[in-house]
Amino acid sequence: MKKMVFLMVFAVMSFAVNAQINEATAVLDLDKKFIQQKETLEYTVFTVKAGKDQADYMKMEAQKYAAAMMFEMIPTGTDTYTCKMGFNHKTFIENFHKMFVMLGITKIEVNGKLHPVNEMITMVKNY
Repeated sequence: MKKMVFLMVFAVMSFAVNAQINEATAVLDLDKKFIQQKETLEYTVFTVKAGKDQADYMKMEAQKYAAAMMFEMIPTGTDTYTCKMGFNHKTFIENFHKMFVMLGITKIEVNGKLHPVNEMITMVKNY
């Protein structure tokens, strides 16, 4: 009986750890202009909270879009990265939202509060 309880607890803990590995949160500072411009590049800078496996996945996915999008991901601490994403054409918040989803970002954090990534467009436009 003790072994069964131990195995059940271990299974639940493993599931929780795996769920965290597959999640990434983008931390947005909406007090700054979300889309910035430098010459022909329209870009945004944000922080990502993600485990190493998720960060590696994001870098791999970004490579698929390298012809249309630039993406930099620099480690700044344990499971924290500063990211820069940009496009060499006129772009809109919807483009960034689409790429956040494609890269596996599931949540956004604004002013310390978590929101589903699907609220990103409305939040940025209405901030």
